Amino acid sequence: MASKLKTAILGATGYSGFELARILLRHPGVETPAMLQRSGESAGEVNLADMYPAISGNGLHLQQVILNLVRNAFEALLGDSVGGRQVWLATRLTGDDGVEIHVDDNGPGIDPAIADRLFDPFLTTKPTGTGLGLAMCRTIVQSHGGTIAADTLSPRGTRFVVNLPVALEVPA
Repeated sequence: MASKLKTAILGATGYSGFELARILLRHPGVETPAMLQRSGESAGEVNLADMYPAISGNGLHLQQVILNLVRNAFEALLGDSVGGRQVWLATRLTGDDGVEIHVDDNGPGIDPAIADRLFDPFLTTKPTGTGLGLAMCRTIVQSHGGTIAADTLSPRGTRFVVNLPVALEVPA
């Protein structure tokens, strides 16, 4: 059942796997702010950090993951009147030959009632949401050999962390 559900989700999103290619992630979401502004969703700031390593994977799929996480962060801020609304996108190398991509916001945080099911398909807190975005993100990240997690920040906010392995070899 889980395999059929995964196939259905990936089919609905146009995801069909990827060919390995060397991708430089200097600014993995460099197009994301412009895309959000064009769609009228800009509600805060995106602060990009430099990133120099390469990973092996599909750049379009990884950009979709980042776009979805940033869009979710902006949407979490809509209607939130506490403090200045901000979204941060940051990247860094980890000590285990990996790359971390953080998407943080200063919104209300994750509802504890759904925190353990956050990446489940069809779970949504949005009136017009499908509940497929975070499930798709998890599938894409895992297919690249990575992990994705979310935490509530203190005193408020949410952090999504995507971990991806650094490309040790350049695919032929």
